[in-house]
Amino acid sequence: MVVHHVFSGNKIPEQLISSVDGFIAAELDFCPEMKRIAEIHPLVLLNRRDSDNKSDSVMPDHYNGMRKGIEQLYDMGHRKFAFFGLRTFHLHHAERFGAYNQVISELDLPVPDPAWIFIPFRKERSLNDVDHNVKETLSAIIKMKDRPTALICAADVYALSFIKLAAEMKIRIPQDISIIGFDDIRDCENSVPPLSSITQPLEKMGSIAAKLLIGRINGNVDSPLGIRITTEWKARGSIASPGKW
Repeated sequence: MVVHHVFSGNKIPEQLISSVDGFIAAELDFCPEMKRIAEIHPLVLLNRRDSDNKSDSVMPDHYNGMRKGIEQLYDMGHRKFAFFGLRTFHLHHAERFGAYNQVISELDLPVPDPAWIFIPFRKERSLNDVDHNVKETLSAIIKMKDRPTALICAADVYALSFIKLAAEMKIRIPQDISIIGFDDIRDCENSVPPLSSITQPLEKMGSIAAKLLIGRINGNVDSPLGIRITTEWKARGSIASPGKW
């Protein structure tokens, strides 16, 4: 039987701890409470890694997905790649930014112009704040003499805002600039043009986490595993060969 508990940062109720055989912690930091739980029951981290390597963890392979997307853009002729993300980065966006830099290096491209890296601090967690930062980014790109031809976004919600606001600012996607996102949320297929994105295999990740937990409950004492699940690249209408604008 599965029991769902929303962890708000306080201690997990002792009644819950005593009534279960193990925990899957989804997208939770390995905080003191998680460390305490790991000393009592088997614990598997889902969409989060354990820096102490004391618990099993299941994460998407951000590098793999980013590589597939950027390599396709490279094969289409792109050499000028920009990046957009809003700080403070959580783990996933930090890894995606790192993957962007690593793939650029592996393709033996020059280090991206610092002006093409857009990682402002957000003032609030709202779509209005996203739109504000996206609009400022588009305005900055328009003013550049040497413009990037492709924009890599740390998440779909950012990329979708670019598609919406670019149309308002008379910037054509993908004719002027190609855009990709990450997560492959439902709105990607409905945007105009449809957004190219990297899919996280959420169902597979959950299944593997459950199998790991059941194994620990049944007595598996092997060293903790840090499993990365392959992501899938979905190419859609938001990318094309680089144009001149």
